[in-house]
Amino acid sequence: MSSTKSKEEELTDRIIMATVIDLVAKAVGDKPAGIGPETMLFSSLKTFDSFALLELVLRLESTFSLSIPDEDLDRDTFRSPRTIVTYLCGRLRRASSAKTLQPAQE
Repeated sequence: MSSTKSKEEELTDRIIMATVIDLVAKAVGDKPAGIGPETMLFSSLKTFDSFALLELVLRLESTFSLSIPDEDLDRDTFRSPRTIVTYLCGRLRRASSAKTLQPAQE
């Protein structure tokens, strides 16, 4: 079965994954090499707690220039770097689509 993602989208997803893993590592004071896409953040990383989650959210918002609403702050969204990337890619694609659909300001 062939992937429906373009090579550009796959590259973007890989870059976002590497960035998310780096930001998770910074939030918990670990090295990125110790964190993989499927690392369960709340159960595998002893230092990933509510404070680390808050720091991670602030870093994500700053890095990706978006605001993460409180209702999106749940264990399912922030279960692993992969679930975070899935969430971010969806948010970034919706934001990009919204910008292209807006009429030009004169």
